[in-house]
Amino acid sequence: MAPHIDAPLISAFVERWQPDTNTFHLPFGEMTIMLHDVQAILGIPIDGRALSCSETDHERSLISRVGELLLVREESLRGAHCVKGGVKVSSILGKCSASGRDETCQVTGWLMSTIECCLFTDKSKSRLSSKILLDLDRLDDVPKYSWGSACLAFHYRQLGVASRSESRGIGGCLTLLQAWIYEHFPCFRPRSVRKDVGPDEPLASSWVYAAESKDKSRLVSFRARLDRLTLEEVL
Repeated sequence: MAPHIDAPLISAFVERWQPDTNTFHLPFGEMTIMLHDVQAILGIPIDGRALSCSETDHERSLISRVGELLLVREESLRGAHCVKGGVKVSSILGKCSASGRDETCQVTGWLMSTIECCLFTDKSKSRLSSKILLDLDRLDDVPKYSWGSACLAFHYRQLGVASRSESRGIGGCLTLLQAWIYEHFPCFRPRSVRKDVGPDEPLASSWVYAAESKDKSRLVSFRARLDRLTLEEVL
């Protein structure tokens, strides 16, 4: 996980996730991340055109789509640049920053990497693998899409996968989940001072994560605290 993600805290909540209802089962009832949470925490739009989070086959491959957007040959993205049907983010950034590439290509690579690494992260945390880009005809249209709803749907699915007993990791926007926990459950907030943010700034930027141990003892402690949690402690 990324350095700012508190793995034991995330794991404790994932254990409470019920895929059938897309909610966390808590001692006093159920709670879940809502669309307005996504908008407030991440500052991304929840209105606009729909994006598909489906993993079904498309007429064109993800690798060919990345090649189209970066204006490079599909063959140049295969081999060492391709991992389990996805493209390494480092390869995308390398292609778009190569000598002679124009600013449009550089912005395209940065945008693709940001979309994948921040909103639709897979377990590798270093590979562009989601099929979201296949829905985009032109990157100029990015502001017209409902990124919040797509991010939330993708995150619900990743929580469902991670909640299975055989799972050994989690994808999705963990920044969203961790900030949501901080916003609604004060007892789990970090010890650092919260920063002030403006009314139009994402709430996630107000939290400064203080590095903590990631050993199992903290996971056990979080489990016990969740067992004692009352409705009065929730915002």
